[in-house]
Amino acid sequence: MTIAIESPAHHAPHVHITAHATGKRHVLHDVLDLLLLGLVCVLAWNLWPAALGGHTRFIMVTGASMEPVYHIGDSLVVRAIDDPQIGDIIVFRIPEGDPAEGSFVVHRIFAQRDDGSFMTKGDNRRYADPWHIMPEDIVGKPTWTIPQFGRLLQMTHSPFFIGGAAGLLCMLLLLPRALREHEEDEARKQAEAEAAAAAKGDAEPELVPEPEPSPVPTKPDRMPRPAVTPAPATFVAHDITEELSLDDLHAWAAASSDDR
Repeated sequence: MTIAIESPAHHAPHVHITAHATGKRHVLHDVLDLLLLGLVCVLAWNLWPAALGGHTRFIMVTGASMEPVYHIGDSLVVRAIDDPQIGDIIVFRIPEGDPAEGSFVVHRIFAQRDDGSFMTKGDNRRYADPWHIMPEDIVGKPTWTIPQFGRLLQMTHSPFFIGGAAGLLCMLLLLPRALREHEEDEARKQAEAEAAAAAKGDAEPELVPEPEPSPVPTKPDRMPRPAVTPAPATFVAHDITEELSLDDLHAWAAASSDDR
């Protein structure tokens, strides 16, 4: 025996609820994309290198003349300045005509000459530098310090590092969109499956077979009694040894007639 059960109509999927939830996720992903884009713009504005038209340079400390402020291996983010003052730590190029001309030096301004040139000296040095530093020789002023970042900064000249950094940046920009498309695809598949299940339930009622009753154990019947065969009647004939008289026979016959 089979029982037919029709699926109720209120079990049909509500696709608009899923779409509403997906819309909220879209807004959240869009906000995250805008925040990430804004962060990239701020970093690009402040860290755009001077070699590409920006105002920022990355300098690695290679000497101990500015200890304990800067140590060997520290990386400095240097921004251009317009009006250097006495006491400022500056990054400058060694003027032309001097030994090691064009090299970068990180020292502190401690005086200014009458010709407008600056006198510099390292914090860990006893004597002043011999150079006459003009304002046009000054590259900028350190704004950020990244301890022991110099060795890693040297790796940026490797093509493998440049390719890896570009790939990582592309992944960070494209990952939110890929996740959003995956969630949309999963939500669409789920909605289609629920709609197909609801349509199938409305067209053909689900057939639920009735479970077969389990056998009920019965008590065993009483053991049949063995048939008893009656013993054959035994007639014992007694010998009449006493001789009856004629009067006795008449009396017995009369008694028998009375009984009838």
